[in-house]
Amino acid sequence: MRKKNFLLTGTFLLICWATIQFYLFVHKPQFIRFRKTKTFSWLVDNDAISDDGIINETSQTQPDMTADSRLLENRLMNNSSKSIYQQKNEKELYLELISKKLEQFENDLNKQFHSNDQLFHFFKKFQQVTSKFNDDNIYNNRSMKNLFNDKNFLKSLDESLINNQLILQRKPKICVLMFACNRITVKRSLDQLFKYRNDPEIFPIVVSQDCNHERTRQVIESYGDKLLFIQQPDQSDIVLEGKNQKKFKGYYRIARHYAWALNYTFNVLNYETVLIVEDDLDIASDFFEYFLALYPILHSDSSLYCISAWNDNGKKGLVDDDPTKLFRSDFFPGLGWMLTKDLWLEFQNKWPKAFWDDWIRQPEQRKNRACIRPEVSRTKTFGKKGVSNGLFYEKHLKFIQLNEKYVPFTKMNLTYLKKVKWIKIFRYPNAINKIVPIYSPKGIL
Repeated sequence: MRKKNFLLTGTFLLICWATIQFYLFVHKPQFIRFRKTKTFSWLVDNDAISDDGIINETSQTQPDMTADSRLLENRLMNNSSKSIYQQKNEKELYLELISKKLEQFENDLNKQFHSNDQLFHFFKKFQQVTSKFNDDNIYNNRSMKNLFNDKNFLKSLDESLINNQLILQRKPKICVLMFACNRITVKRSLDQLFKYRNDPEIFPIVVSQDCNHERTRQVIESYGDKLLFIQQPDQSDIVLEGKNQKKFKGYYRIARHYAWALNYTFNVLNYETVLIVEDDLDIASDFFEYFLALYPILHSDSSLYCISAWNDNGKKGLVDDDPTKLFRSDFFPGLGWMLTKDLWLEFQNKWPKAFWDDWIRQPEQRKNRACIRPEVSRTKTFGKKGVSNGLFYEKHLKFIQLNEKYVPFTKMNLTYLKKVKWIKIFRYPNAINKIVPIYSPKGIL
C-alpha cells in the first residue's frame, strides 16, 4: 500500500514538472536572431561557380561569405541577446547586409552571363566545324556517338578549333605600330591599313613619327581619332666619328626611334603584342587575316620569336604561286612583323644603336628561334628613297611579288607550323637536328 502511494505521488510530481516546463517553453521571451542558416549567403556562394562559369551543385550548401558580410552578421548575432527595442542600428545593419549580398549576387550573375556567352560561341564554332565534316562522305549518316568515338574526327576537330582562334576569353589585341619620318606618302600606307582592317578592336593603330617633318605630321593628324599619334621626343643630332660614318647616321636614328616607340607601346600603352609596319609599305588584302591566324601560334610556341609578312626571296619567278604556303625561317625577314612583349623585355636593355635588324639576326639574339614567313609576301615596299639611297630597291625590293589572292587563314589548320609538327614534315628530322651552322668573319652563312 505504501509502495502504491509512492508511485502515485511520483507520477503526479512528474506531470506537474512537465507542465511547468512546457509553460515556460511556450511563454519564454522571444528575440529576433540572425543565424547563418537564415542569411542570404546561399544566394552568392562563390564556390558554387567554378572558374569556367559552371555551377557546382555540391558546393551550394556551404555558404561562403565575404569578409564584410561576415562582419555584419557577427554584429547582428551579438545584438540578438538584446531586446528588439535596444537594437537601434539593427535595421541599418540588416539593410547593409542585404545590399552587399545583392551586389555580390549581381556580380556572380554577370560572370554567369559571360560564361553562357562563351559557351554559345563555342557551340557556334563547333557547329561550323562539324558542318564541314558533314559535307564529307566519310562522316555522312553517322550518329553523334559514333562520330565522337572516331579519333581522327576528334583530332581534326581539336586542331580546327585551336587554329580558328577559339579563344574563350577576350578578343586578342594586336597593336599596329607604324613608323613614320618624312614621307607624306604615309597616307598611301594608312589608307590601306584602314581599308583592309576588319576589326578596330583587335587591331588598334598607333603611328610614331620621328624627324619633326611638318607636312608628314599634318597628314597623320588628318586621320583624327581613328589612330593614336605619338612623336619621338629626342630630336638631338647624332654625332659619329670618322668621315665615312656620316652616311650611317640614318640607321642610328632609326634604331633610336624603334627603341623609344616600342618601349612606349609595350610599357606605357601596355600592349602585349605589336605588329610593326613602316610608312612605305603596300599590304595584301589578307594582311590582317594572316597575322590574326598566326597570333595563337606565336604565343603558344616558344621556339618562335616573330611572325613576318615578308619573304626576302619572294621575287616573281622564284616563288611558288600558291599563296597558302607558310614556312618557318631561321632568317629574320622584317618588313611587316609581329612580336610579343616578352621578346621586347628581352631586347630593350641591349637594343643596338644602329642596324637593329642585322642585330636581331645574330645567333646571340635569335637563340635558335624561328620566324614564320609566307611564300608569297603580304607586304611590298614602295619607298624608293631611304637610308639606302634607293640602291637596294632598284636591285631587289621592287621585284618582290605581293600576294593578290585573299586566303582565309583563320579557317585553316596551321598547327603544322609548330616546331613539334614541323620537324616531322622533313624526311630526316634527326639529321636536321645535327646540322651545324657555317660561320664567316661577318656572321652566319
